[in-house]
Amino acid sequence: MSKAIAIVGCGGIGARHAQALGRTVFDTVVYALDPDERATERAAALFADSKKATGSPATIVRCHHYAELGSPLDVAIVATRASERLRSLEQLLEVGAVRHLILEKFLFSRRDHFAIAKALLNRLGVSAWVNCPRRIYPGYQEIATRMQDSRFVHIEVSASAKVAPIGTIGIHFVDLLQFLCGSCTAPTRLSLTDAQLVPGNRNLSDFSGMLEAFYGSKRLLRYAAIAETDAPLVVSIVGDNIRYVVDESNQCIYASSAQNRWRFEMGEFPVPLQSGLTHAVAEDLIATGTCGLTPYCDSAAVHVAMLDAILCSYRAIEDDLFLEELPFT
Repeated sequence: MSKAIAIVGCGGIGARHAQALGRTVFDTVVYALDPDERATERAAALFADSKKATGSPATIVRCHHYAELGSPLDVAIVATRASERLRSLEQLLEVGAVRHLILEKFLFSRRDHFAIAKALLNRLGVSAWVNCPRRIYPGYQEIATRMQDSRFVHIEVSASAKVAPIGTIGIHFVDLLQFLCGSCTAPTRLSLTDAQLVPGNRNLSDFSGMLEAFYGSKRLLRYAAIAETDAPLVVSIVGDNIRYVVDESNQCIYASSAQNRWRFEMGEFPVPLQSGLTHAVAEDLIATGTCGLTPYCDSAAVHVAMLDAILCSYRAIEDDLFLEELPFT
């Protein structure tokens, strides 16, 4: 029996989801939904390229209205903007049954949307995950395994705010901290200091500054998005007896440990593209009912803490205590 997967929102990351689903081994109908004809055209073209390369049995259907979607859907991916995502979710769930959801991040641009979405998902019995995919990168999974007994976890990230600003990229690393700590809750403390507005995606604004997140006193993240540099993103992860420096741009890792007298050894660190991930996540959901992404409630807790910290800085920058919506997505 064929499977049904929908992508709601085919611009940018949505098109990459379509490209990945052209690799699925399942007999699948993929519905690509977007009001923009050019977006669905590009998604279908990327899907076709993957299908041709892999021989996937999947097919794609371009849609411009929710009523055109099949029902029930085995998996639906909601990749619209954060400001539109709650309404997209509501419209999707109004037209038919959905077994599993993948939601893009930043989840929502307003605090009240998180509780509304949770109530909707609970009422309909829909399982949902959030696409913060570093926790399913093989390299970070190996680091998590080696650090599972570590008494402390210290992550430091530095990058140009032009390519890795706080709002759109910082959430990935708070999620990584949550993953390495084995937690399912919000950080005990999260703050944003020295925040300044910088140009973001799609002519929107984002932030430079220092983001800090703590799980207790010994497990923490410091994420520096620096406006004055073009430096690539570098990740340092330190545990009790082990240290890693991950250069994602060049897909390499430097590891040292007390066991080898702290001498650094270089190795490969493959960084999968979204176009190489989504099909595997969807297949896991269809086959097992679960996947390696972050469950909605776990991720929502982190998102709300981060939204509160960013809004606090944003209100100060704009001198407006009543701002309630993020500006960057």
